[in-house]
Amino acid sequence: MRTYLFPAFFATYKVGCHVEIFLRRFLGPPIWDRSHLAFQSEAMLQSASSQVRFDSDSYPIGVDTHASRCMINKDHLFEDLRLINNGQVEGIGNGLEIAGEGTFKFKITDDNGKIHTIKIPNSLYVPEMRRCLLSPQHWAQEAGDGQTWLETRRQSPYDCVLHWKGGKKTIPHQSSSNVPVLYTSSSSSRYRAFAATFEAMEASFFRREKVLQFPGRRDLMDDIDPAEFIADENINFEKSDTTEDEGVRDDDETIKTSNLSHLPSEDPPSDALRRGPLTFDPNPQEEEDEHVTLAASDDQAELMRWHYRLGHLPFPKLKQLAVNGEIPKKLAKVAPPKCAGCLFGAMTKIPWHGKETKASHEVFIATKPGECVSVDQMTSTELGFFAQLKGKLTKKRYRCATIFVDHFSRLRFVHCQIDDSSEETIAAKRAFETFAAEHGVRVLHYHCDNGRFQDNAFRQACHEARQQLTFCGVNAHFQNGIAERCIRDLSESARKQLLHARARWPQAVHFALWPYALRNAALLHNSLPVLEDGTSRLELFSSIHVGSNMKHVHTLLAQYSRCKTHWHQANLCQDGHLARALGSILD
Repeated sequence: MRTYLFPAFFATYKVGCHVEIFLRRFLGPPIWDRSHLAFQSEAMLQSASSQVRFDSDSYPIGVDTHASRCMINKDHLFEDLRLINNGQVEGIGNGLEIAGEGTFKFKITDDNGKIHTIKIPNSLYVPEMRRCLLSPQHWAQEAGDGQTWLETRRQSPYDCVLHWKGGKKTIPHQSSSNVPVLYTSSSSSRYRAFAATFEAMEASFFRREKVLQFPGRRDLMDDIDPAEFIADENINFEKSDTTEDEGVRDDDETIKTSNLSHLPSEDPPSDALRRGPLTFDPNPQEEEDEHVTLAASDDQAELMRWHYRLGHLPFPKLKQLAVNGEIPKKLAKVAPPKCAGCLFGAMTKIPWHGKETKASHEVFIATKPGECVSVDQMTSTELGFFAQLKGKLTKKRYRCATIFVDHFSRLRFVHCQIDDSSEETIAAKRAFETFAAEHGVRVLHYHCDNGRFQDNAFRQACHEARQQLTFCGVNAHFQNGIAERCIRDLSESARKQLLHARARWPQAVHFALWPYALRNAALLHNSLPVLEDGTSRLELFSSIHVGSNMKHVHTLLAQYSRCKTHWHQANLCQDGHLARALGSILD
């Protein structure tokens, strides 16, 4: 009996699976009840979104009112460290050894964006601690000004406000540990030191990479302008009172003149244009001899310039662009140089245990665009600049972003948010669906982590749009590995661009521009034709072949090179152009 029943049972099961696939493809996704959601978690705790740090120097500090004194785990954070054996810190495991004592010095950015330098004497040096701890009462006692205290809000969002003389800072609670954690002010001194050391070791290449030549450069003497050599002279005004033998006396009245035939007028002409932020043209017209194309000294330096211009695009993808003819084909055979920004920006810890096979993590293999989309959120340790074109100045700042990844084309979509509330998350969902509808794609299925996506508001939005919604298991973020990998790639690309651009142009580039660097990374990932057949992921997503996309990139780079010397170029971030031009800053 078993010999006949088991084959019949499995045959029926396979037929049912094929029928289900047919119905899903032609009748749309079914609306599942909550009890039938795949990877549904029984735990209702929200998992923390991925935290991303774009600078190189900031570090977290936990605010602990139970700590009697501030405790630091790095010796370079002290101003005057005294190494002494002063007992143990009780209450943490079996006790941690106190190795020293000194003045804890750090920089903090308040809610208004002003940077303050804080010094707290008599802080403890505990090298075995996992994180620095800030004791508010210890800080208040050492300050002794009566203006340093910690406020705890009893209403949503239940965060803390740290007050001190001259400023205050709002500190959110981490959803994973439910404790307030602040980050010090952003800086890139560690990256600059790394880049300087790296360039010194690779000095031969960087000397060649920074030498730009004019094609067909003529001899210097052919470019001499006679007007540059017109000298200024001091001529004696009263010639009758002075002879050649007497010379010029110190009390003579002299005037400053020139040997030009006509002196220029000090008054501006009537048709002069007023220069200022209101009359600045981001796309000025070129004169006949104004635009000069610079060429690198060799092919390797030219490859590095393309690497900078395309947002630190990996060299294998640059080679694919060269093979496809989007950039000079000769660069396909050039040995790729090393980039200090890529080496520093992509540093990460290596897991001590081995990775599982790739086949064990396959989730929802899609056969068409929109069939399955992975979603996840990331939080930045730095407040992001909120673009504004008109109206009163706003205090809004970007704090997080929602990332969407299409399983079929691997297209990425970034929507920046001022917070991670359900309203902002649903707004991000609608923005992605609008983008997909513009390219003729309808989203059928969302796969996401437990967290904000498990709220009733997001569930209701998916139910109204007749979209399937699935979740990962508890502490099983690998089940949403596509979105997790996307966050890592985009954040690393944005960090490389910001570190490199800030090192080249620190007066205009700040880490608060991370939303636009993130969008620029997603734009390059979607638009560049790096696939083997010479198409882009955006073409694969929309099923429309539009030809070479590098013409658009060349146009943006040309517009940027004409006006990058102007200070007001930094204002282009307000209309989104900085998201496209940030990768080519000071190439």
